[in-house]
Amino acid sequence: MLSIVFILCIIGVWCAPNVLQDGDFEAGNPKTAWTCSCDLTLSPDSHTGSHSVKVDNRKFKYSGPAQVVPVQPGHRYTFSAYVKLLNQLPGHLYHGVNINVDIVTTQGNHHYDNMGKSPYIQLGTGWHLIGGDYLIPNNTKTFKVYIEIDQPQVNYLLDSAIFEEVPPLHNFRSAADDRIETLRKANVTIKLAGTDIDPAGLTVDLEQTYSEFIIASAIDAKMIVDPNYKKYQDFFYKNFEWGLPSNALKWTGTEHVEGHTNYSVPFAAVDALLQHGKKVKGHNIFWDVKKSVPKWQYNKPAAELKSLMATRIQGVVGGLKGKLQHWDVNNNENLHGDFYEQETQRPQHHPCGCSERHIKADPAVKLFLNDYNIVKQPYDIHSSVRDQAAKAGLPIMIHRELDVDTADEQEKAARIYEDLYCLTLQGGTIVY
Repeated sequence: MLSIVFILCIIGVWCAPNVLQDGDFEAGNPKTAWTCSCDLTLSPDSHTGSHSVKVDNRKFKYSGPAQVVPVQPGHRYTFSAYVKLLNQLPGHLYHGVNINVDIVTTQGNHHYDNMGKSPYIQLGTGWHLIGGDYLIPNNTKTFKVYIEIDQPQVNYLLDSAIFEEVPPLHNFRSAADDRIETLRKANVTIKLAGTDIDPAGLTVDLEQTYSEFIIASAIDAKMIVDPNYKKYQDFFYKNFEWGLPSNALKWTGTEHVEGHTNYSVPFAAVDALLQHGKKVKGHNIFWDVKKSVPKWQYNKPAAELKSLMATRIQGVVGGLKGKLQHWDVNNNENLHGDFYEQETQRPQHHPCGCSERHIKADPAVKLFLNDYNIVKQPYDIHSSVRDQAAKAGLPIMIHRELDVDTADEQEKAARIYEDLYCLTLQGGTIVY
């Protein structure tokens, strides 16, 4: 199985109306539209407009602004809002904010689910965008959305809340074909030297040697350099423009035992890709999920761990200086783990000044944040943040895994097309 990487352009502007009542908290009394087992009072500290709502005196972790919203079963909706923490509990580097839903089914049962989460919000860092998408189940009778923070003692401000339907994609294939005609095709003028050549008797053959639309694959670093796997190598070099040594560059792969660092296999793989005219993405410098951290790093003193991280950057980034186009850094995964932040007691995603050290080790390489499971059914937990990145013009690289084990070019293209189409159903569109 090969991991395919696509560049996705997200549609960031919905045309549907906001179905929340008093989502901007400018109506005068937030308790008219919102309910809460807490105190809701207006605050002049706002994200937009003149007011936000202050949420305090919370009784339970689920005590937060809640509202029943009108929805249509089988349709997808997106929620977004801005949150600012007013306090932070001792012993916490940050607090997580969840957008949860309470669905009453047509049978009268309650179904509780998560619509979105932002796990690392810090005091003193201003307003934070939270959000997510949700596909409304067909047996929905009523649908309530509410904000939850696990620690009831945490107070916060909420503003600019929006709940709206995600417009369905209609005529996707014909629209994609139209974009292909306008964006991916152009007329070619061929000029013949000499006056004695009859163009009517000529035929022109075009051979595509490189695709402008980037499709990359994770690779097995050993197999890409082992002469016994020539078919594997030929398949990769024929079909992909970029390569990513999937596990070989991770810290567990290069230093499984403390003090025994070995970069020979992944570095050889990078050289092989470059020799074949391919570009390379590095993955990854650090992995922040504890189970994926080398076990010998557990319980290291903070100062020693920061020193080890600095050495790691110099060794792997400096060792490949000038060879890689991209690096996944700080950290994989940003939303699922915080091992290095907790162990160094530095809440930033740069517990050792990683970005600064990384830039010094290879100033030309582009740095990427990397994560997984941000698009999933029935909810898309970070779609609002994703859309904001797209609105700002930032590229988003999408990782998908699919089988492409057929030699038939038409079937292979159809499989990739279907997978891309599934991505568009999450609220985005592919630019061909």
